[in-house]
Amino acid sequence: TLAARLAASFRFCDEAMARIPTLNSEGRARTLLAFETDLAEHYAQLSGYMRQLGMVPPSALPPKPRTAIDLPVSALAPYVGTYQLDATQELDVTMRDGVLFIRSTGGATVRLWAESDRDFFLKEIDAQVTFVRDASGAVTGLVVHQFGRDRLAKRLR
Repeated sequence: TLAARLAASFRFCDEAMARIPTLNSEGRARTLLAFETDLAEHYAQLSGYMRQLGMVPPSALPPKPRTAIDLPVSALAPYVGTYQLDATQELDVTMRDGVLFIRSTGGATVRLWAESDRDFFLKEIDAQVTFVRDASGAVTGLVVHQFGRDRLAKRLR
């Protein structure tokens, strides 16, 4: 129950943050920074509560060991494209020399390491990406798995 309610809370916050227009004032930026800080403090409180219940908070769990596999270019090519994570953030998936890379809006380009034919991971941070296909097999999006959250990004092109 606690995990389901926490996931619903994160979804609510993600949706609210996605509706915020461009930061064009110092006041709005300050408010969002305070909000983000408040979220971190709530997580700290939740972690303490989980420990009192004998549970291990997600941030205290060691990352799962990941093993990269090689996939042919033909398996990787369908994933190349642009995906929209929210109103202000896109993820660009590109391929160079038979290897997939991902870059978020304003972020660095990092390699995606294949773990299966649709699951990938990053070595720089504890984050994973799962590509989503529709019933016909077309790639329609991807899911970013990070910080115990799953965020869907729909394919734009």
